[in-house]
Amino acid sequence: MSTVVVTEDVTGPAYDKLAAARSLRRDAEAWSSPERLRELLAHAEAVIVRNRTQVDQAFLEAAPSLKVVARAGVGLDNIDLDAADRAGVVVVAPLGANASSVAEHALAMALALSKSLIPSSTSTKAGGWDRTPTQELKGRTWGLLSAGATARATARLARSLGMDVVAYDPYIGPDHPEVLEIGLELAPSTMSSPGPTCSASTCPTPRRPTGSWTLTGSPSSPAAPS
Repeated sequence: MSTVVVTEDVTGPAYDKLAAARSLRRDAEAWSSPERLRELLAHAEAVIVRNRTQVDQAFLEAAPSLKVVARAGVGLDNIDLDAADRAGVVVVAPLGANASSVAEHALAMALALSKSLIPSSTSTKAGGWDRTPTQELKGRTWGLLSAGATARATARLARSLGMDVVAYDPYIGPDHPEVLEIGLELAPSTMSSPGPTCSASTCPTPRRPTGSWTLTGSPSSPAAPS
């Protein structure tokens, strides 16, 4: 029976099902101790990590029997994909699994800002009653630095409020089925035109292999007129 190692705090029904079917070794703090990590990896055939375990060349060399690394999450910034490829180790992740959750959170923050919920709550608790008009999101523009799964989930929610949505993504074209379905406008390659006209902007994108994204121009605000 293959040995599966879990190096972080992974729990839940899927974990319980796996534990019943495989020889499982779990140490939620192994990521923080090189010695404990090496001991666990010595006979591991599969490893489950989150975002704290650094799967680099040293990690892979410590796991001579390793066949697969499973990322419990969607980001792969902590995994050296080139090193894994050289070692013949497959990397898997449930990409897009939390897209709806992140999109809902982004919308919640945009609504909180446009409706001044936190200042109003603070004022009301202090005995005030602020009657300053707030802003509607309907008819405004949401800008997205990506057209991936999370961005598309965000676009659907924004569109349901009557917002226009514009996105920049050098890897997805206008003929993508979901781009067409949502009616998502793709910005020019410079990303210079949509930024200043957006009432809300989010960047649901991982770090680029060539470096970080750089945003220029004035920051957008959901409460600022387009």
